[in-house]
Amino acid sequence: MSLVKNTVRTVSFFGSTVGIACASLIYFKAPPEASHYAFNWYSLTYASCIVGMFFLLFQISKKENRNNITFWLATFITLSIISNLFSILMCLSLDTATYELWYHPSTFTTILILPFYLFFVLTITGNERHIYKRTLWINIFSSGMLLFYVDATTNWFNVPSLAVRYPWGYLSYPPTGKYTVVYFVWTQIFSVAGIALLIRHYLKVRQNPRKKRQTLILVLGATLPLIIGSITLSALPSLGINVPPMLPFATLFEISFFGYAIFKYKVFNLEPAALAETILETMNESVVTVNAYGEIEHINPNAVKLLGLKNDVHGQQIGKFLMK
Repeated sequence: MSLVKNTVRTVSFFGSTVGIACASLIYFKAPPEASHYAFNWYSLTYASCIVGMFFLLFQISKKENRNNITFWLATFITLSIISNLFSILMCLSLDTATYELWYHPSTFTTILILPFYLFFVLTITGNERHIYKRTLWINIFSSGMLLFYVDATTNWFNVPSLAVRYPWGYLSYPPTGKYTVVYFVWTQIFSVAGIALLIRHYLKVRQNPRKKRQTLILVLGATLPLIIGSITLSALPSLGINVPPMLPFATLFEISFFGYAIFKYKVFNLEPAALAETILETMNESVVTVNAYGEIEHINPNAVKLLGLKNDVHGQQIGKFLMK
């Protein structure tokens, strides 16, 4: 199993970065006039995100933080850095030809980022086993590559050549394609599924104050960019209200939350005791541990539900609950 995991990780990391490079090279065949750039102050917001992401990569690369969780997080962050680089280039574009040159590689990167975000969430919630299922990879990436192919060869999802230049750069919103909803639904599935898993995990570990705080930070950090991005890039433009894309600021908020979790709660530092605790709290079986005097030392969420408990029972005699 370890060989399978290592193979999947290696292929996923290098395959995604090579794929982005190939997608970019394909569109470098654009005409010479598609190379006009001018400074735009809004590009600094994306640059700030990149700096913050490199800081997170540095933190999670420390030896005490290296584990399955941080691997998928590091892959997600690396792809996000590449995505923000494309965003900077699109923001600096001086005409639609230059904007279109970077639009499709950016779309390809987005299609890759979302599954790796879900893999990170699956790992941190104790569901990593699902990542190594062949059917999951086939369904996700075959549909994703089909989505990219359709977006790159047709105008079904968007027409980047019709992008409008705003003070914050060229943007094609609201999307102008006839089947934009297909692309929107596909991308939102991963975000919503990830948030749902985090909330479910939060409810499972609510009896543990430390894990409860950790998960709450991750829920808030993951939810805000989704909400802000959907509002400023989809909802408001659909109503004819054009505002700067606030996703970079939401991303900075997310980076701050993750950084806070790393420093304050050692959220990605899986010490043996913390790892055992995580396994007990996320497993489907009911588990209660007691000391030599019959006092409850640990009880996982499923055991709390099975016994119908509502209050904290740590330190109480196990006998009075089993006699009910």
